[in-house]
Amino acid sequence: MTAASEDRKIRQLDNDVLAIYEKLTTITSTQGQHSGQLDALGIQLNRLTAIVERHGNRLDELAATQDGHTAQLNRLTAVVERKGNRLD
Repeated sequence: MTAASEDRKIRQLDNDVLAIYEKLTTITSTQGQHSGQLDALGIQLNRLTAIVERHGNRLDELAATQDGHTAQLNRLTAVVERKGNRLD
């Protein structure tokens, strides 16, 4: 190889290395943005999980209240039936 071709080859390799570093910088920046977005999604998911848990708790409370109403209705039905039997 001649000195000129070696210099050209060295410059080309140097340019390739610089291009690789530029791409790595871009990739690092993009990964940083993605990390931020994933963190934000994690926060939103935690909020949604808390909301769903609160709704589940509220549904449990409503079911317990309904059970109480059902029991009370059954007692009232029994009273009405007894009174109906007495009237017969």
